[in-house]
Amino acid sequence: MRRLRLVTAAGYVRDIGEDDPELLHAAQLAIGMLGVVTELELEVTPAYRFRKRIEVWSWQEAWGDFEVHAKQHQHFSFFWMPAEESAALYGLSQPGVSLAGRCYVKVYDGVDDSVPDNDEPHRRVGPAHAIYPMEFEPNFHELEYFVPFENGRDATAAVRELMVARLPMSVFPMEVRSVARDEAFLSHSYGRDTAVISISGMPGTDYWPYLREVDELLGEFDARVHWGKLHFLTRDQLLARYPRAETFIELRRSLDPAGTFLNDHLQPLFD
Repeated sequence: MRRLRLVTAAGYVRDIGEDDPELLHAAQLAIGMLGVVTELELEVTPAYRFRKRIEVWSWQEAWGDFEVHAKQHQHFSFFWMPAEESAALYGLSQPGVSLAGRCYVKVYDGVDDSVPDNDEPHRRVGPAHAIYPMEFEPNFHELEYFVPFENGRDATAAVRELMVARLPMSVFPMEVRSVARDEAFLSHSYGRDTAVISISGMPGTDYWPYLREVDELLGEFDARVHWGKLHFLTRDQLLARYPRAETFIELRRSLDPAGTFLNDHLQPLFD
């Protein structure tokens, strides 16, 4: 986001652009706390095409060289299956192959227009907007945390050990991927490349103690949270793990001193 028009709680209109980098980087990820956005300008890239491969690898193959694969490919991610029934929970399959204890690997690389489209389930080629999305049914509840990229392998291995110890509560697959750094103050990837670890709980069961264990474990790796998913972040953790959190809070107070755009979830963190 390069520019936006913001209506504050007092009704003032603010145009924010690259000539005010502090406020722009605060507004790039504000969870609605700075005001109502009525215009925005996005930096985009030309449309591109992907070749997508889906394969089943061993844990050692996917995890052992995670950093290498993440840097070599436009997108590299995998789901590790703790149990035989795990794959079905995300609708994952590979004909004739058991996924228990193994990794469902997704590799995406860009291709030019000379490569023809291909709709084979595990070897697709086509426009990125058609290739990349993935639907999950049935619905599930997910915690997704982001740790420094260089800590990704250790953090993932530690979560895997916890999941093995917490079966059957931990039956949902663990997803592992990476995200490049950015400059938004509240971003999970502010100032650093990150490894992403996603853990889910079964709706209708008391899975909260398990997710809290995951939260505590990944906290040891300086984990930041996905603001749109389950998390247990505290005010002290926010200030410790997000280097520009205090700057964001000061800017939020200056734009909305009465806390009009705060709610029960955000007030303890950002008031």
